[in-house]
Amino acid sequence: MLNFWQKAIFVFLAVSFLWSGVAGNAQAAILPDCTPFGGVNDQPRACGVSDIFELIVNLFNFLLGLIALIFVLIMIVAGLRLALYQFADSPETELSGAKLMFRRGMFGLVVALMAFLLINTVLVILRVPGGYFNNIPQLGNFLQ
Repeated sequence: MLNFWQKAIFVFLAVSFLWSGVAGNAQAAILPDCTPFGGVNDQPRACGVSDIFELIVNLFNFLLGLIALIFVLIMIVAGLRLALYQFADSPETELSGAKLMFRRGMFGLVVALMAFLLINTVLVILRVPGGYFNNIPQLGNFLQ
């Protein structure tokens, strides 16, 4: 059961996330600039196979940004719990809970970074444009 301060921190973080417009602004660049009816009048070009890969890369980058935001929020809550554990009813359980939250947050970050490396390595091997490592000239020359 959440106590008053945990609920207050959650509401504050949720409202500040929604107010910042992260979800609305980041969503605009997810879809590639193409249309299934491309080339007619003023519409963008027709969609191709590379646009499917671009969509996957954009979705993956959006999800990584969301994971990074969640990681920061988890670290803030864990830090507050570590700083204020003396004032809790049972300081030992609050301290162990804060340490566990910190460890789980770090584990989640490591898993997200490993997924980032794996996905971008596959994109470089498949030579898909738009990957993070494709912008590094030395890597591009090495793979040719």
